[in-house]
Amino acid sequence: MTVAGAPLTDLAEARAKAVASGVSLPPSAGFRLDGAGQAELTPGSDPALRLVTFGSLASADAIAVLVPGMGHTAAEFDRPAGPRNTADAAVTVSDNARALQAQAQAEAGDTAVAVVAWLGYVPPSSPVAALQTGALAQGAANLTAFQEFLRTVRPEARITWVCHSYGSLVCAAARAAAPEAIVLLGSPGVQLSSATAFTGLGVELFAAGGDSDLIGLTQAMRPLGIGFGPDPASPDFGAQIIACDPGTGHSDYLLPGNASLAGVAAAVLG
Repeated sequence: MTVAGAPLTDLAEARAKAVASGVSLPPSAGFRLDGAGQAELTPGSDPALRLVTFGSLASADAIAVLVPGMGHTAAEFDRPAGPRNTADAAVTVSDNARALQAQAQAEAGDTAVAVVAWLGYVPPSSPVAALQTGALAQGAANLTAFQEFLRTVRPEARITWVCHSYGSLVCAAARAAAPEAIVLLGSPGVQLSSATAFTGLGVELFAAGGDSDLIGLTQAMRPLGIGFGPDPASPDFGAQIIACDPGTGHSDYLLPGNASLAGVAAAVLG
């Protein structure tokens, strides 16, 4: 099978090279703080991108950046907050960021926590598009630029990237920017063989994989040479494992009440 004229094995090799080589594109976005301590895009940034901040980055001691995966769009980020877990109001990345900030702040005591729902790249819109490397490379470049921005704004803050699904590949490709921690949720694999690719840079690595998360089916592609690498939530990979409630599916990791939300909050606080 081929996609856009390239065999699947060649596309998998290109993804692995993109992750290994890291950032190779200039960023398509710039970042700044507004008067309320919220992150915003600078003029001239890609208009398809969005940022939503919970808490104040200007005073935060712990900062989490939620990097979403396939299919998320600016329209979702622009939607007003609504009821959770209902048929007519699906949980969004912004909902997840709000929940994580509330959970972490409740546990943090005097530590100020800010969480950014970060649509800093245009994720692939379909599984076929996810086989390409364009979104991966641009996402890594923009995430690196955002990390540099955060280091300038709050040089002493603990920064954690919370990376879901395809977003975990973006975080892996940008790992040389060296946040204090990276959390991989529902990852199909990050084209790397072990946690040492992160910990060797001084980055704490955490991972969670729900027992009802169908992303695990991507592991079946590995014997064919077209997968995304080993499961980061497997014991052999070497990440610190975050526990999940039984029945956790692909979009459930940051739902209030799930053990994984508490585990991610603990990682954010260090």
